[in-house]
Parts: sequence; structure tokens; C-alpha cells
Amino acid sequence: MMVFPDVQKRAQQELDKVVGSGRLPTMDDGADLLYVHACAKESLRWMPTTVYGAPHATTVDDEYIGYRIPAAASVIPNVWYITQDPKRTPRPRVFNPTRHMNDLQSEFQSANRSHVSGRHYFVFGVGRRLCQWAHIADRSLFLGVSRMLGGFDFSRPLAEKDEPITSDINDLRGGAAIAPTPFKVIIKLRSKERADLIRGVWADTEANTGSRNQRVEARTGRDGVWHVYNPTCRRVSINETRCERHIQIVGRVAASKLGTQLGQADRLEELVKLRVASSKTHKRANTAR
Repeated sequence: MMVFPDVQKRAQQELDKVVGSGRLPTMDDGADLLYVHACAKESLRWMPTTVYGAPHATTVDDEYIGYRIPAAASVIPNVWYITQDPKRTPRPRVFNPTRHMNDLQSEFQSANRSHVSGRHYFVFGVGRRLCQWAHIADRSLFLGVSRMLGGFDFSRPLAEKDEPITSDINDLRGGAAIAPTPFKVIIKLRSKERADLIRGVWADTEANTGSRNQRVEARTGRDGVWHVYNPTCRRVSINETRCERHIQIVGRVAASKLGTQLGQADRLEELVKLRVASSKTHKRANTAR
């Protein structure tokens, strides 16, 4: 976005009109954020993460533009060439989201077209080796692009003469996976209202997911709902790590709420022991009755 400020400005204008500054974009806004969607699609075409796709194998002998391809031969899609082919995409190194403005398909929908001419990116694979989670990546990319552009401005840093530092968009690194070489960028919040919104969402997310003390909730059978906290561990040798043992019964919940006892343990082994002990307690109580 810092390399193409006009694209950034147009996307932000669409976001301001549809979403405003009082909330973050959601998937429900997708139908009204056509240009932002197009930006996400163009980013996959303009800078695909992989040069090559997943290997395929021919099932029968085949021929392509005069080349014989025997059965069981490996065939690897050249993703970079396909997306940068000027015959398919005029001026391919120009980031132009309007190429996709009339393309309302998801990656799965476009991947299942009868002809590849309607596809603009191939980073999720082709044919039988199409990524089964492409729809999740599609949505994550849209949310990432829309929320970053909604909340922040991206610009080039200034040189000594107050002129923007130029960047070579073709200065890339990597092998099978590619990325731009490290570069400097200025990232600024677009407004105080957006800053407060982002900080509030961050705090709520951290409180709900426990990112600093990761908590995983899992149901183990019908006897309980268990909360397992990340263990406190220390390295005692190269091949051994020991964790502090800790078990604590922190409460009870009704049977209608997926269990009868709420437990907390810092080690998986202790979680199993806690569950076994709980089962024995219930059996003794039932016998006494």
C-alpha cells in the first residue's frame, strides 16, 4: 500500500463510506466492499507467496505444445509465470485491483470453473491438489486487508531532502516462497477514534483468549469440562523439560452444562489423574447412597 498510495486512498474511502470509524469491518460488509475485496485478490496475483504450486502427476501419456509427457510424470504449476504473463494480465507488475471488480467469486468458486481463463491467482493450488482451506484464507485475507487499511495509513519514510524513499517492487528474496526484501515503512493510526477502537478490541481479545496465559478448553467425556493452563516448565537438560505439578478444583457446573466438575491442571498427565480421581469420588458417593 505504501508503494501504491492511490490504491490505498480509494480503498480507505470505500471503508469510510461503508463501515465508518466506530467498528471494524466484518465478513458481512464484504458485498459492499468490492474494491477492498479486489485489493485482496490483486495482492495474491501481484505477489503470490509461492513461485511454484504443489506437484501433480499425469495419469496417462499426454502431449502439450509439442512436448510429450509420459504417464506418472511430475508436473509442477509455475504460479509466478501464470500470474505475471502479460498475455493473461496486461502490465502485470502494476498493482491494479480494478482487474477484479467484476469478479465476485470466491477462490473455491473460481478454482472449479471449467476453464482457467477466469482465474487470476493460483496460490491455493489447482485441480485435485487444491487447498481445502482456501475459503478460510480468502476470508482471513479480506479481514486483514480491510482492517489494516481501515485503521492505519502506510507511507514511505522520507529521505534527507524530505523526499519519499523509493522502493524496488521487484527486489525480492526467497526460493519456492518469495517475499520482498526488508524495507522501511511508516505506519500511522488514522484517527484517535480508530486508535481507541483497536485498543479496545485488542484488550477484549486478550481477555477472552488469554493470550498471555493460554487456556485451552476441552470436553473430556461426559464427566467434566476441564480448563488446562499452560504449564510452568524449566529445562533441566538438553532432552528433558520438567513442569511444575499443580492441580486445583476451581468450581462445579450443572450436568446440563456439559459436565459436573470444573478442573484446572498444568500438565496433561495431571489432568488425566484429576479426571480418574474425580470418577472414583463419584463412584464412592453413589455406593454410599
